[in-house]
Amino acid sequence: MGKGFPGSDLRGVGRVNFPAVAESVSDHAVQVSATVQGNPPQIRLCWPADASATGYTVHRKLRDDLSWGTGAMLAANATNYVDSDVAVDGAYEYRVSKAASGYSGAGYIYAGIEVPLVEYRGKVILLIDNTFATCLALELARLQLDLVGDGWTVLRHDVPRMAVDPANTNSSVWAARSNEVARTQERVKTDYLADPVGVKAVFLVGRVPVPYSGKVAPDEHSDHLGAWPADTYYGDMTGTWTDSILSTTTASDKRN
Repeated sequence: MGKGFPGSDLRGVGRVNFPAVAESVSDHAVQVSATVQGNPPQIRLCWPADASATGYTVHRKLRDDLSWGTGAMLAANATNYVDSDVAVDGAYEYRVSKAASGYSGAGYIYAGIEVPLVEYRGKVILLIDNTFATCLALELARLQLDLVGDGWTVLRHDVPRMAVDPANTNSSVWAARSNEVARTQERVKTDYLADPVGVKAVFLVGRVPVPYSGKVAPDEHSDHLGAWPADTYYGDMTGTWTDSILSTTTASDKRN
């Protein structure tokens, strides 16, 4: 979409002006990165310039704080910010907000200096679409090693690839569709019940059966109102998930 262009209909109605809007998805983000040094301690944030920006604001907080507090106001041409009020072995969460003509953007980063390693984060259940088990064997092995190196104990399951198309509304496939999702969740639940304190996360790789839930239109298009992918189903061990609480058939895409 352009920032403003002439337009007319067949009757010659004159010029139509549109307000300035972001040209792409990336305009709505601040792609922030960080570099650190220990002596003297400082964290430098950097981001690409945006010619349409009218100003930036940088906020900082500790990871578990509930509010950001007062931010530092920066000029429209700012592309970096240096935080010297930091400690070696400390870590901080930053939010860099951008105001622009007709749109806004934000970026987040968690950065620290010589932050102690987390030796144990808990157990992660790794569900892998089994059609990738051979062709991505090296990559999946690397993923497991990376997770272990980050402090996780990995519980891996190679599960059947999603077989039933969610857009298939034929009643003859309803049972198969429900069963493949339920069987996949059962793998998760078995691991969780064996160690409900230690199991902390589920990691999905590939076309693992996708559960759909809810009655929403996340993009605000009325013809998208309905059920959407809900991977949280695999992480919910106590909730009630049925196909009888809500019903909508107005979505243009049969999956919804």
